[in-house]
Amino acid sequence: MSKRQPLYQHILKVLSLSLLLLLPVKVLAQANQLKESLFKEIQTELFIPQKTTKITFSSRSFSSDGAEMSYTQGSIYLDGEQFRLEYKPIIAVYSQKLLTYHNSEDESLTISQPSQEELIQINPFYFLLSGAKGFRLIKQKEKQGLLWLYFLAENEEMNLKQLAMAISPKKQVQKVEIQAVDGTLFRLEVRSQEYIEQKAQSFYQLKRSDYPKSEYIDLR
Repeated sequence: MSKRQPLYQHILKVLSLSLLLLLPVKVLAQANQLKESLFKEIQTELFIPQKTTKITFSSRSFSSDGAEMSYTQGSIYLDGEQFRLEYKPIIAVYSQKLLTYHNSEDESLTISQPSQEELIQINPFYFLLSGAKGFRLIKQKEKQGLLWLYFLAENEEMNLKQLAMAISPKKQVQKVEIQAVDGTLFRLEVRSQEYIEQKAQSFYQLKRSDYPKSEYIDLR
């Protein structure tokens, strides 16, 4: 089995999702109640029965000194806990707790069992699906017509430090920002969200036979 950098580490370099530094604030019980009720409303918009939600996005990543490291555009398809992420050079699918991704740059096909933290970095919408497990809502404010929710990671061993989401009046995610412990910043902006015909199960699978020339790496 070859050793290779996990996909979430690759995405940390190229996917753009990030967060502003936050001042300590007092946590109120009603804030968590808002989180739970709001998450349910957002999930209703993200996950439609018998439909697949397609989201197109643009993203940027920044080093700890503020220098822009990358810019990318891509699409993510949501179907319950299953998802498919596409951006050059990556196609990644997640289904039945397994993540499989193909990297066209180094011609590799990798399979792994990602942690919740890794899933959030790969697919920030999973953060909503998990109910923000492992994060604490510390602040909320309205800015330019969007409701911003700020979260702090409760586990100090996590690579993620803070996460924020901007929600539109239609209860749709417009922006996601994440700050890693090392100071790296990632920003994602939703360009469009639409409901399309539900994809077949095969859409969330990548087979070795589809990539006969790629190195197969099993990280499970």
